[in-house]
Amino acid sequence: MSPDHGASVVEIILGDPDLSQNWRDELDSMRRGITSLHQDLCEAYREFANGSHYVFLSEQKGMFSLLDVSPTESLRLREEFGVYIVEDGRINIAGLSQSRIRPFAQAVCSL
Repeated sequence: MSPDHGASVVEIILGDPDLSQNWRDELDSMRRGITSLHQDLCEAYREFANGSHYVFLSEQKGMFSLLDVSPTESLRLREEFGVYIVEDGRINIAGLSQSRIRPFAQAVCSL
């Protein structure tokens, strides 16, 4: 589709009060979910690392975060635990499910 297709969709959604409210409600739900993932991941790190080194996670916003892991450690995570993160330690918080937070944090803290 041409670039104006997206703009047309936005115009329709924002131009209709019901669609606009539905969109805003979905955004709020997603924002709360990502905030919850940040907080839960921070708590899991606190549990496994016995410290507050990862408190920055609960203060961050957005889908991505940067963990303090080296390229060698990211390779270990991949090979030993099946945890795939970018070599510089960047992770997609939104890609974590609630059920995987504790195993993920435990793997990172075991390095």
